[in-house]
Amino acid sequence: MQIVDRTKAPAIHGISYFPFPDYSVTKLGNGAKLVLHPVADVEFTNIMVAFDAPVRQKSQRILVQMVLSCLRNGSRQFSQKQIDSNLDFYGATLSPMAGRGHYSITLSALTRVLPNVLPMFADIIYNPIFPQKELGIKLNNIRTSIKMALLDVGYLAEKQKTFMLYGEGHPYLENEIEDFDIVTPEALVETHRQYFSASRMSVLVSGKINSDVISQIEQMFGSVAFSDSPADLPLPAAHPVADKLGFVPVKDALQSDIEIARTVNPADDELHQLSFTNVIFGGYFGSRLMSNIREQKGYTYGINSMFTTRHEVKEINVSTEADVKYTKAVMQEVEKEMDRLCNELVGTDELEEVRKYCQGEYILAMSRGLQMQRTLFLYVLNGIDCKQFFDKRWQVIESITADDVLKIAQKYFNYNDYKVAVAGQME
Repeated sequence: MQIVDRTKAPAIHGISYFPFPDYSVTKLGNGAKLVLHPVADVEFTNIMVAFDAPVRQKSQRILVQMVLSCLRNGSRQFSQKQIDSNLDFYGATLSPMAGRGHYSITLSALTRVLPNVLPMFADIIYNPIFPQKELGIKLNNIRTSIKMALLDVGYLAEKQKTFMLYGEGHPYLENEIEDFDIVTPEALVETHRQYFSASRMSVLVSGKINSDVISQIEQMFGSVAFSDSPADLPLPAAHPVADKLGFVPVKDALQSDIEIARTVNPADDELHQLSFTNVIFGGYFGSRLMSNIREQKGYTYGINSMFTTRHEVKEINVSTEADVKYTKAVMQEVEKEMDRLCNELVGTDELEEVRKYCQGEYILAMSRGLQMQRTLFLYVLNGIDCKQFFDKRWQVIESITADDVLKIAQKYFNYNDYKVAVAGQME
């Protein structure tokens, strides 16, 4: 029997590479894309049906999102009550999701009950109905939620930030109450015809996949003929506002929400380096922003920097809420940390700590089984080879140097390139 010496720390071993899980891309009989992601040792199957619908106008985005949210309201063959009852009886769920220019709805069910729920799922997608009563209730709820959001400093700052980055009339702007006046059953029927057609459809299957599952999917989704669909217009150009600061005063606010953001368009060879650099700056609990502004100064409970992607545009966004008396101080400290990142090499200990953190996050992401379907949805449907993309990410995590970080910081973390949106008070 081996005796463990508890007075000595165990050896630290490096993290081994973990490849992206196997998946394949093929086509259904009608030409629609079919993505298969088998997961071993599960008796569960997720079937995601996604539609290509890039956002080009706010009205189009609203109508497509409303169609997606109303799919459970009933179909030609199934009432809303029947849909809910069948889902409950068979232990299945329906989950709508909006992504980078795609909209999807996912059926999650035990593989053995797919024959019982898949025909209903297909009818919901192909033949939805939009009853006026249910639609009216949904619209009232949406308008009420927008009214409530207008009292929230987080929503107001996010809205101001988006306006500052993209300008008046851009489809990325937040929804207004009056925007939903265009939503009628007739408008939803036409939107469904245009954007939920087989010619825009892809099917992603994750979990237990056998010949029976593929045969059922082919029967339900591979036999639908393509129909004409409107050509996608180019994304309208952004017209950022000239002002550096956008302030939305909120009377009696106890906290201010602060959003400091810019748009970026990194080259492919810079993308992963930028993501790594952002982690150092504000992308995890031990980041510079958290260490300074939360741990040392105590200005906020939490602050982070996110590197996010819309369909054609990427953003770096610093976000936090702080007591109104610290609003200006937080902005000053963010600027100081950006300046430090741009002018000083990252120390070896900090670089290695972030490297290990990113390796751990990578391994965690690669081991999520059924949840990998979301990754496939975000990447494969936008023409990205996941294996190549994540192989490159791992290579960058392993090899990035302090000099690489400094170059990326000087290009993308210049405070003068950022817009600042604040909602609350500035004492």
